[in-house]
Amino acid sequence: MFGNKNQNKKRTVELRAGTTRVISSKKSAPNHHADSRLKHVAAKVLYIITVFVFFAAIIYILFFSRLLAVTQININGTIKLDPDAMKKTIVNDISGKYLKLVDRNNILFISTGKLGRDLADKFDLIENISVKKSFPNKIFISITERRPTFVLCGGSCYLIDENGNTFSKVDPNSQAIKQSDLPILTDDSKKTIGLHENVLDPGYMQFITDTRNQLEEELGIGVKAIHTPRIVSGDIRMTTTGGWTIYFDQSLGLQKETDMLKAVLSQEINRDKWNDLDYIDLRMDDKVYYKFKDANSNQQASSSQQAASNQGQSSA
Repeated sequence: MFGNKNQNKKRTVELRAGTTRVISSKKSAPNHHADSRLKHVAAKVLYIITVFVFFAAIIYILFFSRLLAVTQININGTIKLDPDAMKKTIVNDISGKYLKLVDRNNILFISTGKLGRDLADKFDLIENISVKKSFPNKIFISITERRPTFVLCGGSCYLIDENGNTFSKVDPNSQAIKQSDLPILTDDSKKTIGLHENVLDPGYMQFITDTRNQLEEELGIGVKAIHTPRIVSGDIRMTTTGGWTIYFDQSLGLQKETDMLKAVLSQEINRDKWNDLDYIDLRMDDKVYYKFKDANSNQQASSSQQAASNQGQSSA
């Protein structure tokens, strides 16, 4: 009896229009597995969209926006070089686009090495150059300029730096060269020289510079031209403003040759006869040869110490 009552609590039998339907007293459970799968798919799609948007934004910022376009160029160390001319060269070099899409002035695509080489090729006065990029839009350039110390003329004329290297072709008669007061050495052998060649020894250049300075400052003899039969000979010939020539040899040493010259000029050749000279030759050890323009032979002084006693001695 009690069993039938409990069983009736579990289900109820309803009779409707001659049919019987069993209604369970339990509710159907929700589908948790389907909901979880739907949420997972939605999260994955959202993640993909987020990643795509992120990388699209990065690509746009790096390659298509103007954020990384170079807008500031700083140049330091110039003395004779025009920094504005250098900036103009840089701007021209990085103008335009790659594949008609990406700006060439994007700092990511600028090669500091290539930019430095291009500037050094165009501006001969550049000896050393350092190019650095500073994100997002700056370039810093440090320059060390060559210091011209000589003009060498062979087949052509070139400026020579302190290390003896040719670095710029020049006209020795130009106003700029004349105003610079650089020594102009002419190689009478007309040996062909080219750009960026090491052609003169620094010691050789110093000898020529010191010799010219001593003639002009200590003896009051102006120098109009400097020649050598061959650079390797060490033979230097300085033509004075009076039209006569003095022969020097680097191997004898400047001080010794200067002392010999002073002795000859003070003891044997009066100053009023200097313009009558053809040459004075100081290239022989302890002997000085000189010749006047109207003389048939040269004169010899055996040494700087004995110049007075040997005045007027003839030599074949």
